[in-house]
Amino acid sequence: MNVTNDEHPKTVLHGLNGLREQAELTDVVLEVEGRSFPCHRAVLASCSPYFRGMFTSGYAEARQERISIQGVSEVAMATILGYAYTGCLQMEPDQVQAVMSAARLLQVDFVCCKAAEYMKNHLDVSNCADVLMYADMMGDQALMESCRTYIASRSV
Repeated sequence: MNVTNDEHPKTVLHGLNGLREQAELTDVVLEVEGRSFPCHRAVLASCSPYFRGMFTSGYAEARQERISIQGVSEVAMATILGYAYTGCLQMEPDQVQAVMSAARLLQVDFVCCKAAEYMKNHLDVSNCADVLMYADMMGDQALMESCRTYIASRSV
């Protein structure tokens, strides 16, 4: 017999998220801007080459129970962890750039791509210059091109 339970991945993620929320069976705590995020190394490593490298290397972080993460906002980390544990990406419009920056640093490609896609789809006169500067700073050529195309279409 060879049967697949299509609900199993969803059930496992739901269970892992519940364990995370109760800080049960967690094996690492991420410290971000003074907030502690209890997590499971296996979940982090499965979603992020950054964490996989950290936890499977000879670096000190591979053995530490508490790890300080620099260059990531508390809200962005909460958003990325929410995605890692649920498969659902939820972010407020004013947090998109912070989340994208964190996702790029932590190598969570889906989140990074969806944040860039959101910015492309929500370009307007009030934000296009800011998004262009951000895209340039991040080296995101596709987002820069979308901004330039938007600006050119409004210059006629």
